[in-house]
Amino acid sequence: MKETSHLFSKYQLEYIQKIGEGAFGKVYKAFDQTTKKIVAVKVLNTDEEQELLSSLNHNNIVKHIRGSTQLLVMEYMEGGSLKNYMNENPNLNEEQCIQIMKSILSGLTYLHQHNVIHRDIKPDNILLTKDLVPKIADFGLSIQFENFDYSTCKCGTYIYMAPEILQSKLYSKPVDVWATGIIMYQLLQGVHPFYKQDSTKQQYLQNILEKPLQFKKPISQQAKDLLIRLLKIDISDRYTANQALQHPWLTKQDSLPLSLFEQFKLFDCKNKFINIIKLLIFIQQLKIPKFSYGYILGQQGFHIKQVQYIVGQIQSPLKIESPTISSSTTLKKLGKIDYSEENTPISLQNATFYQKNKKLQKLSNFYEQAYKSNENSLAQLSPQKPKRSTMNFSQASREYAEIMLGYTAMKEKRKPSQIKLEPLDRRAKRTSSVVVISYKQ
Repeated sequence: MKETSHLFSKYQLEYIQKIGEGAFGKVYKAFDQTTKKIVAVKVLNTDEEQELLSSLNHNNIVKHIRGSTQLLVMEYMEGGSLKNYMNENPNLNEEQCIQIMKSILSGLTYLHQHNVIHRDIKPDNILLTKDLVPKIADFGLSIQFENFDYSTCKCGTYIYMAPEILQSKLYSKPVDVWATGIIMYQLLQGVHPFYKQDSTKQQYLQNILEKPLQFKKPISQQAKDLLIRLLKIDISDRYTANQALQHPWLTKQDSLPLSLFEQFKLFDCKNKFINIIKLLIFIQQLKIPKFSYGYILGQQGFHIKQVQYIVGQIQSPLKIESPTISSSTTLKKLGKIDYSEENTPISLQNATFYQKNKKLQKLSNFYEQAYKSNENSLAQLSPQKPKRSTMNFSQASREYAEIMLGYTAMKEKRKPSQIKLEPLDRRAKRTSSVVVISYKQ
C-alpha cells in the first residue's frame, strides 16, 4: 500500500482494504472524501483501461467516476462477484437466471455497439450491486475496434475462451457471446458444459468440438434453445448479444430472432418461394380437365399450409421486414392479400402417409412424367413473357415443390406422353393463388 498511498492522498481517497488483484492492477475499497461515498479504486499498470471505461456509460457496466493514467475510481459493488453469488446460491431458478442474463446481454450489446470486445467475460468479472443488478467489470483485456476488425491475440481465461480463440483463428465480438453462453449454462446447470477438472486446453477444445451439450438438470426447452444458439461453434450461426436479448426465453414473446446463417438461409428460401408463386400463376394459365390443387410442399424448413383462390394479382408475394420469424401459431401475411389458417402443416419428404400411400406416389410420378413430356411447350407459356420466356418451370417444379393433381387421365389409363397441356383463354378472369407458410420449429 505504501507505493500507492501518495495517489490516494492526491485524489482525496481514504484507504479501507484491498479487495482484489489481477494481471492489470490491484483493486481497493476506499472512501471518496469528495463525493462522501464508498468507491472501488483500481491502481493501473496501463492507461488503456481508464481511457476505455471513461468513454462507456450503461446501467450494466461498472461506472467510471474519475481517474488518471495510474488510478481508476469506480462505483463500489456491494453485492460482490457473480462467481461468489453462484457459489452461495447453487440452485437458482430460471426466473432468477433470466434477470441475470438480461443484464449481462444488455451490457454486452452496448459494448459491441461501441465496437468494444471485452475478451474476459466470466463470473469473476460480473459484479453485483446491493440490489443484485449485474454489471460488467474489469476491462484490462478489452480492445476497441472498427466494425470489421479482428484479432488473433490469445488472451482471457481459457475455460471461457471461444473455440476460434483456442484454434488461433481470427476472432471478434462473438467470443464474448460464447463466454456469456458458458455463464448461462453454469447458472442453470451448476457446472461447466465442457471443462472437466484438470483438463488441458487441448482436451477442453476437443470436448467443445466433439461432445454435444448435455442437460442433467431439467430446464425449459426455450432455455435449451438459447444455450445452443449462444454456444454454436460456427460464428455465423452463433447469436449476437442483441439477438439473444430478443429470444423468447428472455422476452416471454413468440418471435424468434434468426442468426446470420439463418438470415442467409431465409433469403434463399424467399427466392425459392417466389418461384413457387410464379409456377402457380403459370399453371393456372393451362387448360387441365378437373384440375385441382392439393399440397405445395416447400423445402428449406418452410411448411406450406394452404392454397387459396383469390381474384386479383399477387403483389409482393413475400414480405419479411425484419429477420424474425413468428412461431408456428402466428402466420405471416403475403403482401396485402388476406389469408386463412386451416389444415395442418405437412412435409412430403417425411410424411408417413405419403410413403405408405402408393396411389399418391403413383400420382406424383405421373405428374412428373407428364410435365417432362410438355417441357418445351410449357417453357414458352410464362404469363410474364409469353413468347420469350427463359424460365424452366419443369425445373422449378422438381426443385421447389411437388404439386398433386386430381388428374382424370390416371383413371382413363392414359400415358403421360399422351397428355397435351394447352393455355387457357387469355380473356378469362385471372385468379391468383396465395400460399400461407409458417416456419418449421
